[in-house]
Amino acid sequence: MFVRLASLGFICVFAACNPSGSSVPFAELCDVANSDQLITSQGYLNAGDDDIPCRESAGSLECMLEFAASQEDTSFVSAYLRSGDGPNQVSPPTMPGSPFQVRANDGEPLNPGDYISLTGLTYVQNGTDSTEAVCAFREVRSIERVEG
Repeated sequence: MFVRLASLGFICVFAACNPSGSSVPFAELCDVANSDQLITSQGYLNAGDDDIPCRESAGSLECMLEFAASQEDTSFVSAYLRSGDGPNQVSPPTMPGSPFQVRANDGEPLNPGDYISLTGLTYVQNGTDSTEAVCAFREVRSIERVEG
């Protein structure tokens, strides 16, 4: 029995099993109680401008996208995706101002303004006199297009 369970765990790791996060409405996403939790929330992929900031993190490139409550919203939650051409990844622009491509969990491309469900580990910090408030999906695990 133990061997069977261990085998299932091994398969899950290498098949990229994607556990669902706790569902949280966008308006409650930045509550401090949600920090360091696996959260799923719905909102809009807001590309902002075409120049997406990317950074080196733990030996791979991560790019920051904007996740907003509405298409017109100028306030947003940062969402960090790994760079690449696979599912749940973003192909960063080759030059500033050139297009980027975000791929959903099914590998299909997403467009700015698409309504999506985002699952990932969050980081939330309230602002104080010496620190700035932060609310972000620090590790996106799944992006799915939501119809309707």
